[in-house]
Amino acid sequence: FVQVDLWLALMPGYPAEKERVLVELRESKGLLDTHVAVLRQRLLQKVQELVGQEMVMLLYDEAKDFLVEHNVDHTTFSMHDQMVKEEEERRAQQERDAKHREAQRARELKEREQAHIKEQRVLEERMRAA
Repeated sequence: FVQVDLWLALMPGYPAEKERVLVELRESKGLLDTHVAVLRQRLLQKVQELVGQEMVMLLYDEAKDFLVEHNVDHTTFSMHDQMVKEEEERRAQQERDAKHREAQRARELKEREQAHIKEQRVLEERMRAA
């Protein structure tokens, strides 16, 4: 009941830089615009999580899993059912966003900690040399 064409453009610098992966979804069928937007957001988050790793097949799997989840005939749902489903999806997306922000903060904290440790080592070496 659903389909979408996943287009990935891999630029020089892939996979080390997230900006080097462009994600486009085209020719969707059987999906609401909100679903396409949610899928795109999921894929972009996955790109950020996988920076430095090969990710094409993982992005494909993420899109495939999303389509399997949403492979329903929307003509059989009532308006209320659809609204409830969209609300559930919105909440799930918010949870994924929160987890992503938390992971990003943890990465930033670790980077700061590593920079601090490096600075301490440099200072210790200078003190020893003096």
